[in-house]
Amino acid sequence: MNELDVLRRLASAARRENPPLIDVSGRVLRAIAVRPERVSRVFFAFAGACSAAAMVVFFLALRAWAAWQDPVNDLVGSFSMVMQ
Repeated sequence: MNELDVLRRLASAARRENPPLIDVSGRVLRAIAVRPERVSRVFFAFAGACSAAAMVVFFLALRAWAAWQDPVNDLVGSFSMVMQ
């Protein structure tokens, strides 16, 4: 008998075994129910700063898009200072 046959017998014996049943759902649900809800002010400050930055980028992009839509606008704008 060689090592490969031993391993095959051990593998077939392991396949016949049933794993033990462990139910942890009750403990997990209890831990979630008991845990107090913590709201971090740092999270809300970070979210507000990100929103403000996103609004600034949006308005800058909107202005750039409006200028890109009408390329003559830049040409007329540069002449308007000379015409005064």
